[in-house]
Amino acid sequence: MQFLPPEEQAIVYRAEALGLEGAIPRPAYLSPELCTGLSLLLAVPTLGYSLLFVPILWVAQYERTAHRILCLRRKLEAEDKGSELGSSL
Repeated sequence: MQFLPPEEQAIVYRAEALGLEGAIPRPAYLSPELCTGLSLLLAVPTLGYSLLFVPILWVAQYERTAHRILCLRRKLEAEDKGSELGSSL
């Protein structure tokens, strides 16, 4: 269960269409519902440690995915500037 907001989906699809590095595999966030369920499901077998570690892992993957999307956005902006520069010559 992965998701992306529509604006970020557009960035990923456009970067994928241009063949930019970092677009494949597609970045996506794990669903918070999945992390909550996993945390609760593993609570007893892990003696409650999952209630601490699964949210930490969710935040870490969220930061990583946000960084990948930011990099794609910057690459697309650079690509747009390069195409504008080439068309003005």
